[in-house]
Amino acid sequence: MPNLIELDTRGYEYKKWKIGNSIPLRSGICNIKVFPNDTFPCHWHDGVEIISVVDGEIEHTVNGERYIMRKGDVMFVNSGSIHGIRITDAGHGYYYAISFLTGFLAPESNGIISEKYFGDIMSSDNLPLLFISSDDEKSQKITQICTEVSNLQAESDGCHEIHIKAELLRLWGILYGEAIKKKPCGSSDIAVQRIKNAVKYIEDNYQNKIGVDDIALACKTGRSELYRSFTRVMRRPPIDYVIDLKIRKSIELLEAGMSVTEVAMATGFSDSSYYTKMFKRYIGCTPKEYVKNKR
Repeated sequence: MPNLIELDTRGYEYKKWKIGNSIPLRSGICNIKVFPNDTFPCHWHDGVEIISVVDGEIEHTVNGERYIMRKGDVMFVNSGSIHGIRITDAGHGYYYAISFLTGFLAPESNGIISEKYFGDIMSSDNLPLLFISSDDEKSQKITQICTEVSNLQAESDGCHEIHIKAELLRLWGILYGEAIKKKPCGSSDIAVQRIKNAVKYIEDNYQNKIGVDDIALACKTGRSELYRSFTRVMRRPPIDYVIDLKIRKSIELLEAGMSVTEVAMATGFSDSSYYTKMFKRYIGCTPKEYVKNKR
């Protein structure tokens, strides 16, 4: 199955969707245990996403609000919403994830379908997320559609795009019906945009030594407010995010053949010893051990 969404070189934010012959869709079952520290870090992207838990339990955070999702629970996450998933004490969690661009369903920007069903009601500002519990029959219908879409994409017969679009329109109809009945959950507040600005600043300056004060100044807010809002939305303190980003960038350089000392300097660590210490804390092994195992 082609990977139509990729993490870009700046970190957790997804790239724009690839332009090509394939439809803008990614679907399949995810096992949260395969991600480092049993966590899919907070990120955002320009497509919408539907999460349907098929077994176990996950903690899903959207714009700083935490939801414990169990088997049968469904969540719609709108484009631009900062969200991440981690394991709970249950110890395992499997879920269907479907991501797609709404423009695939309503390509005309000013038509009646686009205006009525993809307009204000379903905008990310008014509807950052929509949670549907397992005791609601709509959750079963959505899970069935997720399964069918995944199967259709895997089969890729002569007209699978048409069938997938039909299923997604049926899915969108259910979501729209729930959105106009229920008070939207979550919030799309100024803190979310502030955090996006903070993440961009960190990604643009990770090669340098940066602290909370530097990030707060770039975001035109106070140190305490930045720390509070960043930790609430991203589920981790800003400096923890900085170090984690440096580590992830360093892995790219290690795999490109640079030495540990060269990588430490290139990613803004004070020296190779401190870099090795942080690498082991975040990855679970030293940089040299990582390269050896990778080979």
